[in-house]
Amino acid sequence: MKKYLSFSILKEFLLGAVLGASPLYGGVYPFAAAYLCGFSGNIWAFSLGALFTAVLFGAYRPVACAALIYTAAMRLLFAKRKHVWWRALLFSSAYGVLMLITLLFGRGTGAENIVKTVLLCFLPVIYTMLVYFGDKHIVLQSTHYLVTGFLICRAFSGAYIFSLPLSVAAAVFFTVLMGKEKGFPLSGAAGFVYGLAGGVSAVPVVGIFGLVHGLFAFDSPVFSLVLAYMLSSAAGAYILSFDNIPPIAVSALIGVIAALPFLYRKHASPKNTTSVPSGDKGMAALAAGFSSLSGLFFAVSDTTLTLPRDKAYTAVKEKLNSYCSTCGGCNLDKGDLATRLTTACVENRPLNDEDIPKTLTAECPNCKEIVSIPFDCAFENLKDAKDTFTAFGAEYKCFSSLLLASARKAEEERTEDDSLASKVEKVLEENGIYYEKVRVTGVRNRRVEIFGVHPDSIRISSGEFSRRVARAVGRCLSAPEFVCCGEKITAVFNTVAALRTESVKLVCARNGEKVSGDTVSLFENGENCFYSLVADGMGSGREANMVSRLAALYLEKIIGAGGDMNSALMLLGDTLSRSPGETFTTVDIFEADRVLARGRIVKAGAAPSFLLRGGKQYAIRSKTPPLGIIKEVTPKQTAFNLRRGDIILMASDGVDVSPAAIQKTFLSGKDLRSAAAALTDISRKNGFDDDMSVCAVRFY
Repeated sequence: MKKYLSFSILKEFLLGAVLGASPLYGGVYPFAAAYLCGFSGNIWAFSLGALFTAVLFGAYRPVACAALIYTAAMRLLFAKRKHVWWRALLFSSAYGVLMLITLLFGRGTGAENIVKTVLLCFLPVIYTMLVYFGDKHIVLQSTHYLVTGFLICRAFSGAYIFSLPLSVAAAVFFTVLMGKEKGFPLSGAAGFVYGLAGGVSAVPVVGIFGLVHGLFAFDSPVFSLVLAYMLSSAAGAYILSFDNIPPIAVSALIGVIAALPFLYRKHASPKNTTSVPSGDKGMAALAAGFSSLSGLFFAVSDTTLTLPRDKAYTAVKEKLNSYCSTCGGCNLDKGDLATRLTTACVENRPLNDEDIPKTLTAECPNCKEIVSIPFDCAFENLKDAKDTFTAFGAEYKCFSSLLLASARKAEEERTEDDSLASKVEKVLEENGIYYEKVRVTGVRNRRVEIFGVHPDSIRISSGEFSRRVARAVGRCLSAPEFVCCGEKITAVFNTVAALRTESVKLVCARNGEKVSGDTVSLFENGENCFYSLVADGMGSGREANMVSRLAALYLEKIIGAGGDMNSALMLLGDTLSRSPGETFTTVDIFEADRVLARGRIVKAGAAPSFLLRGGKQYAIRSKTPPLGIIKEVTPKQTAFNLRRGDIILMASDGVDVSPAAIQKTFLSGKDLRSAAAALTDISRKNGFDDDMSVCAVRFY
């Protein structure tokens, strides 16, 4: 029931009913159907309202009702198609031709019929195009408002309540709304245009009311109404006689009172939504596809893993030659025997009596080993294939996790928060700032949009305005950016970082080596997240340096693109574990979310890191193995809040990080670079002879 009795449907019904009562001339009401040809709202509600009026009014009710029914039927017939201008023009032209039938019932002179013909042919068509293009340009939009308001007010031109003209009340009501939405000078133009609908005597009153109201509507709507009403009534009394002004003044007062509830009415903030835009839905679907494929690769059955005949023959021939080389030789045809063994291997079946020569079973000392060659080759192929598919599935699983994490972040940043919007509205009302609607989007990076704001009503500085809104949404915000959209202004606040960083890195090779086996990387991901990474390759020299550099580059590319740290580390660990030889590296990653002032350290076999705050040292340790030793590694994660003045110290295992050494360097008041150099010097003096890496980050 609510679907059919909503406010928007009632509004469309009333609009159709009122426009249907606006006459072109006596007995002819074409504007409802002309509006129906061009607009794109609820066709059923508008048509019923217009038809309701057509049944009650007009000298040519059958023709008017037939024209409306025809127009509504055509609009409903093509409702699912794109509403283009030529179709709207076609409907309106056909409607105008149909309305010409009314001339057959008229008794005017030839000149009068010509005038009526011109009006019926052109006015509906012009008004249809005005309605259709009304929102596509600011000039056409203003003209559309003026003409439609005039027609609505004219619909009340013959209605009186106790000798009070309702057309004047309607003219004042719509003039107030025009002043609220558009301000001066459209409010003044609306007053004069709408006043014409109430008659010549109402033009001075409504016109002056619109001018005065438009001047002060943005600053103080109620004050502008009172002042506009007083000045317009006084001017009307001066221009008109005192005997004629009371009905107009009282009717204008009715319009003012009816408009009061609309002056401070604000649009409700949009409801919370968790819908994902099309691009993010595609990413989520792609991630789900990767996840499904990973499960498929993990579940590969041995029936699908067949060894190609050429590779099977090569493997069989190699094993056969290895066994035959251990004895003195025989007269067996080795080529024929290899072919028979290859056939059994490819067909995945045991050897039968026809496949085994009698000479082999009677004379060959390696008969049992040769007979098992097909089974051995098939088993080795199955093992290698399963290992390959398992590794492939593990990579797909990690990539699916990365994609899902990215899709989840994008979804959160487009979520609208109704409760925060209410808090911002309260701030605006407390500071007397006029607005129409507030929208707050995002979970981490919040964006505040204040629609329909009036800059003249802002009595505080931009910085103070930003700080008060920031306290309401719980984020540091940029200065307001005012964006003009037509005649309306939107104030936009974007989230900015709450903390700034100062960082330093220092890498030294061990004595006797030209390059260090450690790698330090500092980078950001474009979302105000700062990262510092220390990778320590096992051993020293070029090989260790290559492993640590590749690991750092691998993680920097994935995390810098917005990937999750844990998933990236798991993928790197799996890659290193499958590398030939012993390829190990420790990884220590620090993430600083400068928006939320949150820190996170993830370790995989790394040396301790330290949080230095208020002259105290807090160690962060981990007992996880380095990456590359085992396939599945669960890195140790530690999260904490960040404050201004905090220092994060990260170092490799070749650095002296004793409390005394840190106290003499980073807690002694030195700048970061000097402190890092001093820490390496102390480490050398204390007998540390290994690759050294120091990375420090200060927040302010």
